[in-house]
Amino acid sequence: MHSLYIEQKMFSLWGTYDVYDEEGRIAYKVKGSPSLTRTLTVFDAEDNEAGTIHQVLMSLLPTFEIMRHKEKIGTIQKKLSFLHPKLIMHYLDWHAEGNIWGWDYTVYDGAGQTVGTIQTKIWHLTDQFSIEYVKERDALPLLMLVLAIDAIQDAGQHG
Repeated sequence: MHSLYIEQKMFSLWGTYDVYDEEGRIAYKVKGSPSLTRTLTVFDAEDNEAGTIHQVLMSLLPTFEIMRHKEKIGTIQKKLSFLHPKLIMHYLDWHAEGNIWGWDYTVYDGAGQTVGTIQTKIWHLTDQFSIEYVKERDALPLLMLVLAIDAIQDAGQHG
């Protein structure tokens, strides 16, 4: 099992995150940019652009597209629900189960195999999340999914 840890920087106006591996090294950097819609850009440890998450402008409910190498690999949207907020995922062949809005959920592939688990870490001054995953190739897609869900939650609270 591999792990990534996300720490949101305090007082970051546009959303800046450092993502560490299990050995405490920076694996990814995420930077938000000021624009009409929210955009997050993911950089690898060498500062190469690895992907983007951007809000769809003409959408009734918060919707984010996830791009890798300038190609769309999925869409995540908040679904209108009277009892509990829900999420519509068109992202790889994955689905999430658990408390998505409370940062305690598991992501599964189309065959029902666990891709990764996401949990919040309490007792910190800033939001911190852990992502545990089995396959190295799933690290970046899981990170971008977590960031998109966080952006949807934030967009629902602020706009």
